[in-house]
Amino acid sequence: MLFGDPQTSSNKNRERSPHIVLTCGLSEQLEEYVVDSFHVVGVEDVEQAVRVLQQENVAAVVFGSRIGTTGVVNLLGSIAAENRAVLPAVTIVLCVNQDWAALQDFVDANQIYYVAREGISTDQLWKLILSGIQGSVSGALENQDLLAADSDRAEYLLNFCTQLAMQDELASAGRLLIETARDILQANIVQCYVFDSKEGTLTPADASEGEKWSYSAASGLAAFVAHTGQPVCLDQVDIDPRYDPDIDAPPEMRNASFLAQPIIGAHGLPSGVLTAVRNSEQAPFSDLEIRLIQVLAECASPTLNEILLQSRVQTLLTRRASGSEANVNVFRQEAVDYHMRNWEQHGEVLKVLPLWLQQSFWVMLALFLASLGGLSYLVHRSGVSLGK
Repeated sequence: MLFGDPQTSSNKNRERSPHIVLTCGLSEQLEEYVVDSFHVVGVEDVEQAVRVLQQENVAAVVFGSRIGTTGVVNLLGSIAAENRAVLPAVTIVLCVNQDWAALQDFVDANQIYYVAREGISTDQLWKLILSGIQGSVSGALENQDLLAADSDRAEYLLNFCTQLAMQDELASAGRLLIETARDILQANIVQCYVFDSKEGTLTPADASEGEKWSYSAASGLAAFVAHTGQPVCLDQVDIDPRYDPDIDAPPEMRNASFLAQPIIGAHGLPSGVLTAVRNSEQAPFSDLEIRLIQVLAECASPTLNEILLQSRVQTLLTRRASGSEANVNVFRQEAVDYHMRNWEQHGEVLKVLPLWLQQSFWVMLALFLASLGGLSYLVHRSGVSLGK
């Protein structure tokens, strides 16, 4: 799950929010923000904080200077000793000043996510809160080690990782990814697209060089995932306004369930999209299958991005060699010729013999043949003489 930028909350959003960011004793109250389904509840003392922790689903708690380090220590100690409440994984303590050592035991026990000696800005605090929440969610998912599981799907994943490492062409790597996803997810249609953000296109990764064609990334669920990096899971694809039958699922599968996962490339931006479609007669994709497509995309990312990088380098070198680039003199011509030869031809056997030795070889061969002919002549003459 990825979180967007904070946005100012409304009362309507606050009423619907099931998760809470609790603040206690902040000298300046944290502004009300909603990110997905999170909102802020502020209290002034430890007892109020305990009540909120007991009654609400608290995703993160922030302690400020008004409660003091002693108050934080007492609260954390009483929670641990009496099970008075559930402490969230994200606990942030601000303005500890010289009392850092008093919190060390709680830091060592991973009960405190972050400590600051002084107050920090609202923007910095929200970044800490959201990264901590996202990290705890990701950590829970990673505890389900699908590669190490004793199942047929784990075998598919391990075989896929082994075979993918041996691929050096985009089309073969794309086909392997699609076939594996189809087997693991039991999907009717699986597609893998390469996303070109500059051109605004999605190109099937399994297409051979002579068959390449592209979709515009201006519409469709696959395009949405490519632009945003947000995965998509739908039980019925055609009810979503982003659905485009030309790229997502054909019209005859309007009632199908749909799954799309970004393949992350350089700078954390999507370089491709993996999609799966399952017809309405089958069950919708489960949480496990959502995790499986995520693992597949993570495993495929390094190899696919390396192949895309090599392809880009080859294209640049080809343009430079043909003089179509402005900076044609950036590389030495010998280097360009070497790379072009590697990609476009097999080369010739290396010739290491000096010229005089090559000529001597032919002279020796001629002498050998002449000697062989003379020997044959003598043997023949001797046979004739013995016959007489």
